[in-house]
Amino acid sequence: ILAGMILYDMQYAEKIISEYMQFVEDPDLPRELTVHMYSVPSPSDGKKYVSLLVSYVGPPEEGYHLLHPLIHSAPCVVNQIAPKTYVQHQNSSNDMYSVKGVPTYWKSRNITMGAKIPPKLVVESIEASSDYSILVLEHYGGKVLELSSDATAYYHRDCAVIMSFTGYGYHDEKERSELMEWISKSTSMFEPYYNGTSYMNYDCGSALESFAGNLPRLREIKSIYDPDNIFRCNTNIAPLEDIQYPTRCGDDEIEKINSETN
Repeated sequence: ILAGMILYDMQYAEKIISEYMQFVEDPDLPRELTVHMYSVPSPSDGKKYVSLLVSYVGPPEEGYHLLHPLIHSAPCVVNQIAPKTYVQHQNSSNDMYSVKGVPTYWKSRNITMGAKIPPKLVVESIEASSDYSILVLEHYGGKVLELSSDATAYYHRDCAVIMSFTGYGYHDEKERSELMEWISKSTSMFEPYYNGTSYMNYDCGSALESFAGNLPRLREIKSIYDPDNIFRCNTNIAPLEDIQYPTRCGDDEIEKINSETN
């Protein structure tokens, strides 16, 4: 496959973001091609960058041809896009995600199909972020959009991009508070462009937000396999006969459950 990251200086961020949004919403984009956009803080020099993480599951020469208009729309700082195996690409972020005990916090929203997010607004959010904050625009289209809303548990098949605000590795309460404030403000900034839903794995919202019209069917299944609602933390799908449990349990209940099972 052809995969890797390409890094751009912030002076080109508006251009890259604009080109990216047009690129991923192209209905003729091959299903084999996926591109995510990340803001990248650099601890070494304190600067922020914008990066594209690409993957083309096909002949590398075809991937280069398809990506050329996007990745060459501005001069880059680093270009790590190269032919490699899928496993090599999949393992490229292991060092970050395999570290245990690193605190994280994030929010995520699905973007309305065709929404025109102002690139300048995205840049404003990135520039206000800290050294442990990342803004992500995740390419979500392709095969996902070809399935009907009731084909799987996940209901929402009507967006091309997921927007996430993440933070990790903060060291104290001050940094944590700064991070949460940035995430809260940034999430609110883009409210007009959301479709009112979120992906459960990224944002622990209500079951209705994640499953919508599929929730009644999921509650029927829950009533068969977990009628006592034992598995109820994070986003909870309550059994049909149970209307007392909250949509998610708080830290106190999680601690209580952990103490009972240890």
